[in-house]
Amino acid sequence: MIKIQSKATQSEIEVGRYIGKFEADPKLPSVVVFGGIHGNEPSGVFALQVVCDHIIKNEIKINGSFYAISGNMCALPKGKRYCETDLNRIWTHQHLDVLKVDPIGEDELPSEYLQMKEIMNEIEYIIARNKGPIYFIDLHTTSSQSCPFIPINDTLANRAFAMKFPVPIVLGIEEFIEGPLLSYINEIDHVCLGFEGGQHDDKKSIQHQIAFVSLSLLYANLITKIEFPDYLEYLNALQQACKEEKGVYEILYKYELKQDDHFCMLPGFKSFDRIAKNQRLAEHNGKMVCSKEEGKIFMPLYQSQGEDGFFIIRSVSQFWLLLSAKLRQFRMEKFLICLPGVSRDIKNPKALRIDKNTARFLAKEIFHLLGFRMKKKENNVLIFTRRERI
Repeated sequence: MIKIQSKATQSEIEVGRYIGKFEADPKLPSVVVFGGIHGNEPSGVFALQVVCDHIIKNEIKINGSFYAISGNMCALPKGKRYCETDLNRIWTHQHLDVLKVDPIGEDELPSEYLQMKEIMNEIEYIIARNKGPIYFIDLHTTSSQSCPFIPINDTLANRAFAMKFPVPIVLGIEEFIEGPLLSYINEIDHVCLGFEGGQHDDKKSIQHQIAFVSLSLLYANLITKIEFPDYLEYLNALQQACKEEKGVYEILYKYELKQDDHFCMLPGFKSFDRIAKNQRLAEHNGKMVCSKEEGKIFMPLYQSQGEDGFFIIRSVSQFWLLLSAKLRQFRMEKFLICLPGVSRDIKNPKALRIDKNTARFLAKEIFHLLGFRMKKKENNVLIFTRRERI
């Protein structure tokens, strides 16, 4: 058990790995929610505690299984993003293999590896037990002011669930961030949404997360509207919080930081603020940083720990969303493999290798349309992956 403090509510709670665990028939749907994967984001844990207490106090019947799980139990009591390494950047095969082999012993592994191992054990248990649809949700908050939003890996299943909520959706996070928990879960073919509730220490962030988790239980059919009379109130709360920002966006650009860099955002930016090309945004190692293109700023960094200075996003049209959905439904990605310079990656059945010298006519947008995101470059070869099965 650990004690966690909230600056937003000036209160303290004590939790274990499971904040709440409600199990039913394995054939029914399941919802799994993580709070506090980053230790300086306790709002998710507090929100889950409220939801679980409400279920118990009101004896609400859950028509499925609901798991509320604490994240970084090393960093949460300290109020730090992480202790030794970012728990939301190590969910890759490279790091997971360390846990499987573990030649140096658990005592010598970084704290976050042990946290990942414990969380992974619970994920494997939940997937092995439950045979119905499973919905995973990862609760977060931001260092800047922001309306609530949903970041997702761009799969049709993720889109379908995310679009039930009245908040902006941001696609393409997997192309710019390596090793987040939600990408790992998508790789094992389950729906997974992120939910950013607002600023770290804002009371409204907790309320937004309570609303989102409660609506998730409703939309996943674990509870009915009869058992959830407050659902319209929660729906309205999210609608009001996002009344100026709606629709779907995609990430165009990330300003990346390295360890020990000195980075300082200029004051006053919040997610979804419109920015112009060449606009001054931040100072980095004594030099001014200006926007490389116009768009909207996304998740500007106003904290000491973190490797993403800011992102730039743009709106995605409904036409693009419909076209990409139709192309994927008709499995049009199969024709990519027939083109010169395009081949499957023998190491990853969900990846394609693109020889830039041979297939220079293929724009990145074509791969985005079919659900692929560029993951890395190897000389003149680009490797694109997607979370859906090819």
